[in-house]
Amino acid sequence: ESLNRLSDPKVRETLLRCLPEAGPAMQAEIVRALGMRRETGAVAALVKMADDGSDATRLTALKSLAMLGDGKIAGDLTGRILKAATAAERDAAEQALSAVCLRSEKPFTFVSLILDAMNGAAVPVRVALLRAAGRIGGPDALKALREGIVDKEETVRDAALRTMADYGETEAASDLLKLAAEK
Repeated sequence: ESLNRLSDPKVRETLLRCLPEAGPAMQAEIVRALGMRRETGAVAALVKMADDGSDATRLTALKSLAMLGDGKIAGDLTGRILKAATAAERDAAEQALSAVCLRSEKPFTFVSLILDAMNGAAVPVRVALLRAAGRIGGPDALKALREGIVDKEETVRDAALRTMADYGETEAASDLLKLAAEK
């Protein structure tokens, strides 16, 4: 809490300077503080921590990136989903990816990057990427959700249906009505 309230402009530089030498618990706290302080100048360091830090640091970095990042790190976050060591890390990367893309001026432009990463990926990764694309929306995301509803994997079908139900566009309504009529 104290780090969040310090108003000196040198706080970010000091935190970033301490980050590499700090132990895992301290790194996680510094990463959290950078996010809470909305230090957008720390995004590159947070991306590095999301890849190289301890488990707790990676999760905290992903949460901070969800608050601070922009579309420029969509590729990094997509890669983090592919490399996630745990379900919690994959979920945090998915949330961060959705958040940074939705904050960009043209969120739909990132959907193809996300969908391309699904090719050959394991089922849990495909599910996370499909949900992220569905949250972002657009015609390509809707097409992927429609394909996901008939996927051979039950978890993909379930994720596609749930994401389509939350889809913010009316185009998904006819698909949902059709599915409901079939049940």
